[in-house]
Amino acid sequence: MTEDVPLFIKLKKQKIGKVSFGDNGHRDILDIGKVGKNSTRFIKNVYLVYDLKHNLLNISQLCDKGNYVWFDNFKCTVKNVITNDIVLHGSRLDNVYAVSLGVRSAALI
Repeated sequence: MTEDVPLFIKLKKQKIGKVSFGDNGHRDILDIGKVGKNSTRFIKNVYLVYDLKHNLLNISQLCDKGNYVWFDNFKCTVKNVITNDIVLHGSRLDNVYAVSLGVRSAALI
């Protein structure tokens, strides 16, 4: 999920619910779309949610979409199970793994 509209390569108006934050606050999911560098390298079903401080990726959802996710002390790698292509890779920054999505980075959660 992100609040950064320029990251989207395709965006569809679809109010589908709310997300909860760690402070027990809630925000509406305003739209859903594809985020990525182009029409062949993207993450689909990304939520547009305002008031996020960081772009977030959910590890279990990446795995549900047919990817392996590896972590070590320094980096993370997301690889497609079928094509064996590396989908995303990133570096550890303190206690967060950050991956580049083209314009901005996202934290893996």
